[in-house]
Amino acid sequence: MKNYISIVLVVMLLLASLAYNLHQNQQNEDLNASLEVYNKQAEITKKKNLKTIDSLHDISLRLDSLVVIKEDANAELQIRIQHYLAKDTADEEALNGITNTDSIRSLFARYYSNNHLAGKAGH
Repeated sequence: MKNYISIVLVVMLLLASLAYNLHQNQQNEDLNASLEVYNKQAEITKKKNLKTIDSLHDISLRLDSLVVIKEDANAELQIRIQHYLAKDTADEEALNGITNTDSIRSLFARYYSNNHLAGKAGH
């Protein structure tokens, strides 16, 4: 009878162990399924982030080119300002020496050719 009880206990322990292993296998399958879902979501997020990084890089390049364009435009503007300041200084010096009206009209016509005074220059 002792052997019979021992065998029954061993069989019950084996069945309990088998049930526990089946339960653990089911939990592992569930965890693996969850892991796959999370991995897919992580891959989607990674792709979105890479697109965002590429987009930000493109924006950065455009901003850099705009900075270069702005610097070029500012340099050109400074050159034009210097040119007009020099011309303005020369015109002021010329005006200080002009005494007749036709010379003033001629100088004025250089800047305002559509003005009614421009047509009278040289008359």
